[in-house]
Amino acid sequence: MKTKILIILCVVVLAACKKNRNVEPEPTPVHTVYATGFENAGITSAIKLWKDGVGTAVTNGTFEEIAKSIYVSGTDVYIAGNDYNGRTNAKIWKNGVSTTLNSGSNAGEAYDVFVVGNDVYVAGIESNGVVPKAKLWKNNSSVTLNTGTQYSDARAVYVSGTDVYVAGNQVNGTSTATIAQVWKNGNPTELSANIINADARAHGLFVNGTDVYVTGYEKTGAQQIAKIWKNGVATNLTDGTKKAEAFAVFVKGTDVYACGYEINGGKSIAKLWKNGVATNLSDGTKDEVCKKVFAIDNDVYIAGYDNNGTTSRAKIWKNGVASVLTDATKYAELNAVFVK
Repeated sequence: MKTKILIILCVVVLAACKKNRNVEPEPTPVHTVYATGFENAGITSAIKLWKDGVGTAVTNGTFEEIAKSIYVSGTDVYIAGNDYNGRTNAKIWKNGVSTTLNSGSNAGEAYDVFVVGNDVYVAGIESNGVVPKAKLWKNNSSVTLNTGTQYSDARAVYVSGTDVYVAGNQVNGTSTATIAQVWKNGNPTELSANIINADARAHGLFVNGTDVYVTGYEKTGAQQIAKIWKNGVATNLTDGTKKAEAFAVFVKGTDVYACGYEINGGKSIAKLWKNGVATNLSDGTKDEVCKKVFAIDNDVYIAGYDNNGTTSRAKIWKNGVASVLTDATKYAELNAVFVK
């Protein structure tokens, strides 16, 4: 009898232990937040990298230097941007060591970086002093995306499998329209209307499976409207009563995030759109702009800045709550964020 009781107790205890193990909460993932932009360094500006809110100078401000994009691969941190040393140069910094991308006497600008394995892709422009052209650099070797005679630029790059997508803009010589478009493996697709004196810009790019998302704006009347294109089909993020612009897009699962600004009462309001529904991230007491968005787990991070008319502060929002990274004694902006 005692043996049976002991066996029953053991079974109950083991079952309870097993049940308790099953309901133990999963550990919260620990992520590192990287952000980059620039801060005034006297008469010039210097690139800064913030890692979990702690800032480190990437450059010393010898030249005018601005960071536009960041990508973290393994332990390597890549920053794309520009410096000015008698001309504007497109540059990539890998762990603080810079490489100039534009060649010869040409000027250039770098807007976005994407890394796959050992391959580093940078989108930007290069100019021989006549007309800037959209450029894609892969491991420092460049391809001109638009071979026509009109202005073009490449603002964002995304690599999915063997396909390389670039979002950017070009001027159509016959209609004077600026057209937002996407290049897939060098082949362009127009996103916006080719209308005389129209104006459109593509800024952000994200590829999710077979779906290609682009953010920007389009202006065919009196006001520019923040837009998102999915596979070439446009959706308005704003109603056209106020000037607005969407700078970035990020897709996580079924959720599509875009960020930018909308002018209201003479001030730019920092905006986040989730699946087309807008949230104001600022109250309109000063100008505020969102430049990049990154979603991971249940958190949404946004890089941007505010400006009180005198100076600007680098800011990062996490789930709508803002943290100021600089103290306003030096002009600063935050242009990109990457979380891993």
